[in-house]
Amino acid sequence: MTNIKDQTKDIINKAFSFETIDEFVCSNITTDVVSNQLNSCYSELVSFFSSLSTSHAPNPQHPETQDNQELQNRKEAIQELVTQIFQQQHTKKQLLIIRLVTRLVNTKIIEVRFVCEFLLNNLVYSIPSTPLNKQLPTNPYIWCKVLECIKNFISLHDYKSCRDIFKMLLEVVKKIPHENSSLPPQLETEFLFPKSARKHKLISEDNTFDDEYFSLYNLMNASPQTDDLKLESLYETLNFLLDSKNYFMPRYLAINEIKTVLTFGKEAYHKRFHGLFTKFIESFIPTGHLISVSGRDRLLPIVGFSNLYSLYSFWRYNPLTCKFNTSGPLPYFKHVTKPHHEFFYYILKQNTPQYLLLGLMSLNRNSKTRYPVFEEEFANSIIHIMELTEQNPNKIFDNLRIWNNLVNHFVYLNQIIHLPSLIHHISIQLKKKKNCLFKESRDWFMWFFLMIMVTITNKNYMTEFSDLFDILYKDAEILPRPDLNNFFSVIKMAPVSVWILLNNKFSAQEGAQGQHATKTSNKPLLIPEIVRNHLTILQDCLTSHQQNLYSLSLCLNAYCNDTTYFLSILNNLLDKIGKNAQVLQQPQMGLVNSPSGMASPNSSANSIFTNHQPLSIEIISSLTLHVRFYLANYLTAMLIQKTQQKTSAFNLNIPVSIVETLARLIIYDPDNFIKYLNQNLWQGLLTTNLSNLPQLQPNQMGQNVQLAFFYQQMNLLIELITFRLKHLSFTHRTTFLILINGLYSHPSLLGNPHQGQQSQQQNPNQPQLQQPPRQDQINFIKHPIIYLNSQYAMLKLLSSFSGWDYFELLNSIHAASKHAPKFFINPESEEINKAIVMVIARAIHLTSSDLFPFENKEKDDALRSLLRDIMQKTPIYFHDYTLEYFPKVIQDFFRKEQQQLRPELFYTDSSNRQYKLALKKKVDEDLTRFLDSQHSSQVLPLFLQTNQIMAQTILCVFFNILLNHSYNQNLYNKYLLDLCLCFNSNGLDNKKMTQSLRTFCDYLIIECTNKTIEVINNYCSIVVQMITNFNLFTYDRFLFIMTFRSFDENDSQLCFKILDFVFIHNTDFINKFNHFFNRWNPNCNVENDEWDPNLYAQYIQTHPEKFYYEGLREKCNIPINETIINTYYGNLIMRCVPVLDFLNNKYIEMTSRSDEAENLLDKLNHLYKFHNNPLSYVYNTCMYYNNKFQNTNNSTMGYDLLSRNKKKRLFFILTAQQSLQFSHLFSNYLSQINQLDCNNPDLAHNIDYSYYYNLIQRLVKRMLDQDTGQNLTSFKSEFQNPSCHMLYVTLCELISLELFTMDPNVFTKRISTSIIEMFFIGKFQDQQYYIDSKEFDYWSNAAGMIISSLPEPYWYSIYEIIAETMRTDEILNRYGPLDNNQSSTLFDQFDLFLADEKNCFNRLTLVIALFHSIWCHANANHFQYFFRFLKERREELVKTEYHFLFICKLVGPFLSKIHIENTNLLIDLAEELYDMIYLVDKSSEHIYNMETICNFFYHLKYRHIGESIKEKIHSVMPNFRPELKTLFKYITSELNQQLQSQQQQQQPQPQRTA
Repeated sequence: MTNIKDQTKDIINKAFSFETIDEFVCSNITTDVVSNQLNSCYSELVSFFSSLSTSHAPNPQHPETQDNQELQNRKEAIQELVTQIFQQQHTKKQLLIIRLVTRLVNTKIIEVRFVCEFLLNNLVYSIPSTPLNKQLPTNPYIWCKVLECIKNFISLHDYKSCRDIFKMLLEVVKKIPHENSSLPPQLETEFLFPKSARKHKLISEDNTFDDEYFSLYNLMNASPQTDDLKLESLYETLNFLLDSKNYFMPRYLAINEIKTVLTFGKEAYHKRFHGLFTKFIESFIPTGHLISVSGRDRLLPIVGFSNLYSLYSFWRYNPLTCKFNTSGPLPYFKHVTKPHHEFFYYILKQNTPQYLLLGLMSLNRNSKTRYPVFEEEFANSIIHIMELTEQNPNKIFDNLRIWNNLVNHFVYLNQIIHLPSLIHHISIQLKKKKNCLFKESRDWFMWFFLMIMVTITNKNYMTEFSDLFDILYKDAEILPRPDLNNFFSVIKMAPVSVWILLNNKFSAQEGAQGQHATKTSNKPLLIPEIVRNHLTILQDCLTSHQQNLYSLSLCLNAYCNDTTYFLSILNNLLDKIGKNAQVLQQPQMGLVNSPSGMASPNSSANSIFTNHQPLSIEIISSLTLHVRFYLANYLTAMLIQKTQQKTSAFNLNIPVSIVETLARLIIYDPDNFIKYLNQNLWQGLLTTNLSNLPQLQPNQMGQNVQLAFFYQQMNLLIELITFRLKHLSFTHRTTFLILINGLYSHPSLLGNPHQGQQSQQQNPNQPQLQQPPRQDQINFIKHPIIYLNSQYAMLKLLSSFSGWDYFELLNSIHAASKHAPKFFINPESEEINKAIVMVIARAIHLTSSDLFPFENKEKDDALRSLLRDIMQKTPIYFHDYTLEYFPKVIQDFFRKEQQQLRPELFYTDSSNRQYKLALKKKVDEDLTRFLDSQHSSQVLPLFLQTNQIMAQTILCVFFNILLNHSYNQNLYNKYLLDLCLCFNSNGLDNKKMTQSLRTFCDYLIIECTNKTIEVINNYCSIVVQMITNFNLFTYDRFLFIMTFRSFDENDSQLCFKILDFVFIHNTDFINKFNHFFNRWNPNCNVENDEWDPNLYAQYIQTHPEKFYYEGLREKCNIPINETIINTYYGNLIMRCVPVLDFLNNKYIEMTSRSDEAENLLDKLNHLYKFHNNPLSYVYNTCMYYNNKFQNTNNSTMGYDLLSRNKKKRLFFILTAQQSLQFSHLFSNYLSQINQLDCNNPDLAHNIDYSYYYNLIQRLVKRMLDQDTGQNLTSFKSEFQNPSCHMLYVTLCELISLELFTMDPNVFTKRISTSIIEMFFIGKFQDQQYYIDSKEFDYWSNAAGMIISSLPEPYWYSIYEIIAETMRTDEILNRYGPLDNNQSSTLFDQFDLFLADEKNCFNRLTLVIALFHSIWCHANANHFQYFFRFLKERREELVKTEYHFLFICKLVGPFLSKIHIENTNLLIDLAEELYDMIYLVDKSSEHIYNMETICNFFYHLKYRHIGESIKEKIHSVMPNFRPELKTLFKYITSELNQQLQSQQQQQQPQPQRTA
């Protein structure tokens, strides 16, 4: 069977034979003969194409396959038909086939889109024929006829096919030779593009071609005029497609194809088309202007604070170009698309987290892609930092912070940055700066190079470095001798250290290539003469017997790759921190004995203290990364290997100086060294645990020494996490949460770990539970100290979430993340799980996610699934005063779950009446049974029921025994001790006693209800006895449990009364508190964060802690045989700190005032001095409870209650901090008043524009590193970046100002508007507040960050400024019905750069710049308020197209940002914009910028929302004027189809004759 192509070819050849054409050409035959043959061929082709649809039998099972086959057959036939045009040798025959194809298209026999596609694919421009190129160019006349046909066919296409035709035409343009054509005008310029090229017409306008008049051309010898004819026809076709009057397709799609195919003119193409495309793209400049941020090049985020979604959507950087990504295929001004050097420098100078650095820079460390532009920009940033260092040579620690950040970034990106290329770029830049010698900063650069040599493994960069060294040290002066007693000596000695390292590496490589070691060792060093003096100093340090720590640092840095010297120097350094030191013996420490003569458990804790001090932060900062890595690895291995030694306890103890040195290594650089905890030490400890467990044997005293040190090392890890580590990233924080929580689900929890001799000395009368099978791992959670500290560690990690951690936390909930919260749901502690819910609720609120329901059902389901998991593991209960602050999705879940609460779970609601009655009855029954028992064997089974929470009444029973002095307490003491030891022997001690303590807290509230103060005080004194005399639980544990119990409002009041008496009116606790605070207070502040082991040892010696019922044992004369472990950092007072956040939250949520709560918090809140993130906590809490603090519905007294007694006490947390750097005005005011007094002078009288001016100025200086304050280095401050610290201080100050004003409502609303007005006054009125135009962007950026980060009442009034601006002359009067040239001035005023260039800066420019700076840092909350404002004030404000363009300019740059953060909000905005353009169309006689407005809507459709609001469009579109309706006809597919059907009805029927 003949195939389809052959059939088509046969029909054509039969109809148009060679003889017939020859005769026709010679005019021997009439035209009618040819017409008849044409008609005959047409009929045959009609029959042929009809047969293609019926050639296949129907296939009802696979109709789609049949349709595809038919379409493919028709496509092949059409392709062959069109190909015949270009395969004919006679031009007339080609014309006849073109006429035939045209007729088939007009009668809809063949598809027009296939015809156009194959016509354009066969067009060939005049290409010289070569042996490799046999393709012939298309006849110019046929070329013109083909393009003419395409022009005629275009009206038959839909806009998608027109887009395809346009793309193919651009491909034709791209293939046209352009050897003599230059690059077209660039499409990214500071001003409008140059005028279009002059159109050269090579033929007259009336010179037309038809089938009756033609000429034959010699195809192989086409003249230049012939090629110009082709260009003109192609030009006219493209011009016809792009003509706005024809409007065959959305112009937005056309510009997208130009960008894709011709790369916006960045590649050369024929100059004939330059003017056409340039003019077309020029028409989109206003649209690109509308979606460009004013002052974009100088807006900077705050690393560690800014909205994470904004960072990824708004600040994403392209490493291939070092520019910000732009939205859509639109032309932008050059200042928008130029490389943003300042942003790059700023990010590298900050301590940017590694994952954020990759996200912002769009980098992939796993790929081998080279980024040459990125490398060059990195080199430029090094030069920039050298210039900064040159300007401030005396700011050593500020310079150290910046250079360390640069080192960390390079080490992390070393797989991306090619070091030789980087050195080459640096050398080039240094040569260009001939006038700058860099005498102060060149040593810092050598320090940088010395640090990054840790990444150099098997490569030698001697040549590259030598050239760079010669440029930097081109002066012949010998470097002076530095002072070896300070840190700066390490920087000054960096050049010689680098040379020594390179020489050693070079020698090692030569040795590896076959040379003898003796030759390499005797080879002289290649050291420049300029550093010979420093080499002598280093050699003297090596042989000196009195090396100080800085001398050791110098030697370690220089000889870290020389094994001959390195290990001996390192041993000397370790000796100085107590590696081989003998611990201080107990007599030396002043051992404290218990009253019974037994050794206190904490006496062994003294064995970890020596006379040595840990390495200071300054010494650690002087070591290179290689030395620090080696030191951290050595110390970690020491901690693990000690547990394998079979020696005495004191030899196994790790001196605290060693431990603190490791802690400071991690504190100084957590990103690089945190792995030594979570990977090396934690996993290494568990591995050693498994391999050494069979060898663990008890000593002669019945204590298993090695087992004790397994416990000690695990506790040490947990204490480091709880009390020493800060600046943890979200990944590190969640990793520790998962690791600690994993201890609770460890396999060893299912059984009983080895108890050594302890299990052999059981009381024969003591009942025993069935012993579970032996396990192969140690149950770490069994130990009481580890059990307590693990929960405090989790609580501290949860409460430290802040800033962009909240965004990461929410993302991890509904993603397949290994850091998801479901992995740290605690199987035992309902308190921890409550904290998880509270943190998630706060994250949703502070990220404004609660303003919009979860858009994705998967997100909602994931959150509910997480909450269900929590309820299944540990059922929890929240009262209404807590639930009202939760997001709605969490509120609804708990209200539903709590209504369906099963009776057996009533204990989750401590205030439930049914539960209270049942608990009271249970305690009375157990007390009766307890008193009636004659022996402990009768009472113990009562309390060993492991599956009933109500059974845990042992503490309640003992409380009643102590309350009634008539009972035989000695006997019952023995019963209680037997029960506790029974718990302990069966691995139930901690869990059982925790359940008992929860029950006791509830019972205590029941007993104190409706009692007098004297009775309550008596009950509380019994509680203190249980803590101090019997050691049944600890103060901090009691505070922890009481804080998280689910009490109602009345019970919460009673709870604070009990806590106030137990903690504040208790001399035992107050003495411990005051002793701790007074002793550590001078040394625990921001400037001096060096933990002092001696102070800790003295405190532990004075106030030993007891976890093993020591008091109860003493009264029963039973010795202590438990495994005792050392504590390095934990103590009673420090363990209270993680609970403070939740205790303050509990009081804020209460609706009534409590004097006892205020008294308690006033005392305990002093501990925020030791809190890791007090500023973050105060700021986040003010934001979370803002609705409560700003509640003005109550009376004046009610407002004072909420603000002064709650928010003011929250502010007092900050006043306890030193060096918070409040403004001078505010600091002076606080120093002159009594902060608790309600009648202080009104601070509002002192607040003027100069206050806001100074406030913003210091933040700008901090961001530009012009002023870093009081030497706040990253490891001593709450925040790693000084600018982040200053922003938090500024926000907390502004939020607190209203506490000291007479009318807080009015003052609160004026803060943001006053900041904006200060810019107006400084720019147009008062020179006192003038801001230089070169720094204006920085100031507006700082003001934007401040305003966007304040609570809602502080900024929602700023939208009145927009309303006032829209009523000003700049829009309303000056820009009335003007022509396009005048209206372009309005666009100039929309941008800071253009307004300055054209001297048209006014209020309009200022408002747009300020609001752009606010919204680039803001979250979706701000946009929601603005859209609500537009909806309410639309008809009042939007009257002309210029009002509408002003709104578009405000929101246009943030369409992508809103789309990422909340798609539903963007849809609401789009609907509002259509309502606005409807108002403009109705109220305006003429719209001058109609195309610009329509292009903006097409951009909104194709880049963001698609056709999601087509119902809204269909409701407003019929009312548009015809011109606007035509431009909008492609905005939805339905509108386009309606218009096409109307056009088809109006078209005349095509003629069927030739």
